[in-house]
Amino acid sequence: MRLTDFAPLAPLQGLSVSWTDILLNHAQSISQNANMSLFEALQMPISFSSIYHKSQAWSEQKKSLENKFKAQEIIIKQLNNVIKGIGFLLKR
Repeated sequence: MRLTDFAPLAPLQGLSVSWTDILLNHAQSISQNANMSLFEALQMPISFSSIYHKSQAWSEQKKSLENKFKAQEIIIKQLNNVIKGIGFLLKR
């Protein structure tokens, strides 16, 4: 059963992008950020995207993603230092 949602989408009014693209972009964002399949995201009401992005759950998810990216950045910097060290040793 498909949920029906008639909530106004003020931020989307007047856009030249097709509704299909808008809905797919919102569904893709929800599927990535809420850890669900694209199919599951497409079954959600249209307003779920704005509700989710205003929620505490999104704030926590965003913090988690930021921490993950910071950890990856630290690892990359350390590996870069190792590469520089190896290059320095090879020049000797």
